[in-house]
Amino acid sequence: MAKSKVTREAQAPIEDVADEDSPIDDAMEAIDTSQGDDRRPYDPNQIRTKKIDPTVSLLMGKLDAEELDLALDFQRNAGLWDNGKRSRLIESLLMRIPLPDMYFDELPAKEGMDTRYGVIDGIQRLTALAHFINEKDEDKRLKLSGLEVLTHLDGKTFDGKNGLDSALQRRILNTQFVAYVFEIGTPSDIKLNIFKRLNTGGVNLTPQEIRHAMNPGPVRDLLAEMAKVPAFAEAVGELTAKRMNLRMEDREWACRFLAFVDGGQERYEKSKTDFDGFLGETMRNANRMSPASLKKLKERYERALQTAHACFGDVAFRKPGAKHGPLNKALFEATVVALDERTDAEHATLKKRRDKLQEAYRNKFEDKENLAAVSLATSDATRVKRRFDALRNVVAEALA
Repeated sequence: MAKSKVTREAQAPIEDVADEDSPIDDAMEAIDTSQGDDRRPYDPNQIRTKKIDPTVSLLMGKLDAEELDLALDFQRNAGLWDNGKRSRLIESLLMRIPLPDMYFDELPAKEGMDTRYGVIDGIQRLTALAHFINEKDEDKRLKLSGLEVLTHLDGKTFDGKNGLDSALQRRILNTQFVAYVFEIGTPSDIKLNIFKRLNTGGVNLTPQEIRHAMNPGPVRDLLAEMAKVPAFAEAVGELTAKRMNLRMEDREWACRFLAFVDGGQERYEKSKTDFDGFLGETMRNANRMSPASLKKLKERYERALQTAHACFGDVAFRKPGAKHGPLNKALFEATVVALDERTDAEHATLKKRRDKLQEAYRNKFEDKENLAAVSLATSDATRVKRRFDALRNVVAEALA
């Protein structure tokens, strides 16, 4: 088989911290993102699934043919297992121990390709197998280590001079997995809800990681680039930015900006999905935009972040009176969108009037309803509107 791409080493996950006294670069507020009474139920009859039983050989072939999308730019997810855990997976296959089911998302067909799948649950197992079977670089391929039963195989590779014998190779390649496929035609918001329900293992995907897996295309690169703009790290703090990157939290914040610019608030009020589904819809819409339009959105995002940091400094995206309190994503989306709507000249004025802007900000959130709009049931459409109106008014008052 041809050489396949391999994944990054594991990194520690980021944690959401709600302690108001947390260090400025070490906290994000765990806000209530429930929908309130707007639960937006869906019709279970729209769920379309099928069960398949692919062999390891078939899956490795599809991986080489780019018919299996592992979303390899996951910062956290794709390289979480160490070599010991990967080796014990191989040991389980050799011992014929049944493994948990996988879950795939069927992707649109491409010319010259067989059926394509995005992997939602099973990335660690498939990544381990790819390191063992497909990798031809001697320095990178997996050598079995830390085996618990078949200890005589420690140090073995899949094939080659120090490889397994042909019978054991066939045993691995002929092993069948059980995989459940969510077929094309199942609404995306329903699939997202299902994947969240299934996401109960020891290492859970974040909602943005699930959206990332479900939406291959230019939007992945856009969100990654938006997360890396220097103004983001300046606004939230270098350490926080690095930690957010591990679990795609920074990409979710960028996605929230895309969701609410250019009339996004009104789109959300009219949407037939919940907040997570709305962000997924945002990613699908971005995939249909031109490269020039995507580049412009990135530039607008950076401009808004630069002004937010210049005007608010260490209190940017934090509740008034909580300089060393946690970052609040509801405040973030409302602030960057309110700033995006203003001209370059108005941005210059706001920077000169930063004291007036901060005073208006503090006064606005003395109102309990405004404060609740960034704290409780923050995905409720009424509260989304209230916080966006509040931040727009703060900016308007500073410019008056």
